[in-house]
Amino acid sequence: MQNDKPAPLPIEYRKLMLSPAMVACKKIVVPLVRLMSDYCAIVVSIFLAIMIRERVLPLFFEFPLFSEVGDVYIYIVVPAAFIFFLHFDGLYKRRLVFWDMAGAVFKSTTYAVLFLLVLLYMTGDIKVTSRTLMIVFWFISFPSIIISRYMIKKVLIKMRLWQIPVILVGAGKT
Repeated sequence: MQNDKPAPLPIEYRKLMLSPAMVACKKIVVPLVRLMSDYCAIVVSIFLAIMIRERVLPLFFEFPLFSEVGDVYIYIVVPAAFIFFLHFDGLYKRRLVFWDMAGAVFKSTTYAVLFLLVLLYMTGDIKVTSRTLMIVFWFISFPSIIISRYMIKKVLIKMRLWQIPVILVGAGKT
């Protein structure tokens, strides 16, 4: 009669396993970390776009004077629009390969910038906000979000928070 009790896992396999509490914690921590990294990438992109619009582009083109962008737009409205479209596309729940994620981020950033342009038009702030700034911001925000997501993914892999528990079922040697 065979022993029905499975053999214990070797120590190197037991080290890779996560506790049930860690698996439950990952469902909250990983999307929250990704959301915070996206927020930081968006705010940094805004400041880079402002710097390019104020200091670099006037060297090559003649632009009217640049008016200040309000803090409400920088820290609340623009990141909220981007995070809404990233969330709507499921980028905080799904784990995608790099190119699929890049395509979804490109689509989300495009929709977010178009939404912001419509919002600026509807509120009347388009008169004082540079459309060139919005275009430069769009070109900068896409790679900055991709880079931040890639770096966060690498950190989460090192911390073993990116792993997904998998059960392999087989019939032995077949």
